[in-house]
Amino acid sequence: SLPIVIDNRLNERNWGIWENKNLDEIHKQYIHLKNFWNIENLDSNPHRGETTRDLMKRSADFLNRIVRNHTESDVILVVTHGGPMKMILGIIKGLQDEAYLQQEIGNGQILIVKYENSRFTVE
Repeated sequence: SLPIVIDNRLNERNWGIWENKNLDEIHKQYIHLKNFWNIENLDSNPHRGETTRDLMKRSADFLNRIVRNHTESDVILVVTHGGPMKMILGIIKGLQDEAYLQQEIGNGQILIVKYENSRFTVE
């Protein structure tokens, strides 16, 4: 009976022309972009797609909204994709840009995050 709120800021990264293609297809069709996966390319994006920095920004916007609109005693379940999860975890940990992408997030991974005394902690 709890309300479900859908927030597009939690969508997976928009891969533009690479959407619904596997890595082999991308490498064959877009060989000139083989260095795209380099972590230094935070501002690169596939045509009509989203940059890593764009994903960072919308993930931070989501996290800030949670802090503004809820109290520390609220219990909130957030379901999202690995990309936004990496970004939110990077914000919480205070990581630098490149370190966001190096975090390992497994499929179906569960993170328990607490917000107390104006600080996030990950259990």
